[in-house]
Amino acid sequence: MPTQLDAGPTVLTAGPTEVLAVAARDAVEVMRGAVVAHATGELHAPVRQEVRAGDGAFILTAGRLAGVATGFRVGNPLPEGTGEATVVFTGPSGGDTVGLVVGRDLGRRRTGALGGVAADLCSRPDATVIGFVGAGEQAFTQLWAIAAVRPLTAVRVWSRSIDTAQAFAVRATAELGLPAEVVATAEDAVRAADIVVMATPSCTPLVESTWLAPGTHVHTLGPKGTAEGECPHALVDAADLLVSDSPDQLAAMEGSRERGTSERGSRPSDMENAGDVADRPWTRGRPATSLGEIATGRVPGRAGADDITLYASVGLAGTEVLLARHVLRLS
Repeated sequence: MPTQLDAGPTVLTAGPTEVLAVAARDAVEVMRGAVVAHATGELHAPVRQEVRAGDGAFILTAGRLAGVATGFRVGNPLPEGTGEATVVFTGPSGGDTVGLVVGRDLGRRRTGALGGVAADLCSRPDATVIGFVGAGEQAFTQLWAIAAVRPLTAVRVWSRSIDTAQAFAVRATAELGLPAEVVATAEDAVRAADIVVMATPSCTPLVESTWLAPGTHVHTLGPKGTAEGECPHALVDAADLLVSDSPDQLAAMEGSRERGTSERGSRPSDMENAGDVADRPWTRGRPATSLGEIATGRVPGRAGADDITLYASVGLAGTEVLLARHVLRLS
């Protein structure tokens, strides 16, 4: 429950396992409005900054939607940190702080809802089968949001941790009413899926581009500094459309050469060859289309039913502020 401080802001604190009371469809629409505002220049969203203090570090993002809110999000990054973050925002005219949201779930729901926008704009309208490579909280909030925009009938999930995959499948059925199956390999999760979500910290490729059926829509949430990520260069090359919530942030990540922790896949080729191109940027210099350009109708989400579309999730700044505002208005 939110707390109203004396003559001050409203504060909502969510513990590590607490879930915010926000509907997936509503969160997706808030994020859709955000990417449209960004495309039209109304949402100012500079790339995030890492602030170091001795042995510690914080990740800072900020954003301003004129006439609505100005705010920032600060958190201690994983793996050293807890992943908890605080979002602070002011009202339409700036000035005094009007709201704070503390905890992990807001960021996850924000990322999931942006994924819901991407799936709604870029996946086939008749997409029903979704495959997951990775089964953590970020993977689940992708499913939470995508299920609100597509008529999903089957969920396949693979993780190097069978316990994590099984917990994901149980939760998908219990919370979302979706039949979910734990599969033996990443390939089993990907083949014949209409939508594929990769959500791991892997610094080596986990999938093969040849596993994708024509018309597949793919999300990648992992590291994107070089080829050393869950998504191989060959998949970037194979995609008919490369899209991101923030192309500027994607370019900044490539410049900083972000890295994750190793998680090996089960097949060779794309994965084993990744080391040969480790010094190249993940996009190989290919410009990414912004979600906002698609949401405003400037660029189509897909030109045909057989297109391979690839969404690079990086976190559009300012979106946490807008979702926090929405959550507190519901409280």
